[in-house]
Amino acid sequence: MRSETLQMFQEQGLGLTGRPPNTDPEAVWLAHFDDYRDNMLYLLKMNPDLRRLASESENAQKRYDAEHRRRLKGRLMLVE
Repeated sequence: MRSETLQMFQEQGLGLTGRPPNTDPEAVWLAHFDDYRDNMLYLLKMNPDLRRLASESENAQKRYDAEHRRRLKGRLMLVE
């Protein structure tokens, strides 16, 4: 089993030249950000229900953040 796995990796490596693909999630996200944004805007433009849900989600997040700030007001928080 081990020799088969090693052989598979060696055979795959024979055809590779240059740098390996970038696997840093942030770099991959940044490389595709424009496509992601354009697709999301298209979906929101074409789907009124999705637009409504996105708006409701944003409003719920604002309410949550306001309540969180209210509850933590005057407390010392240590962030590591």
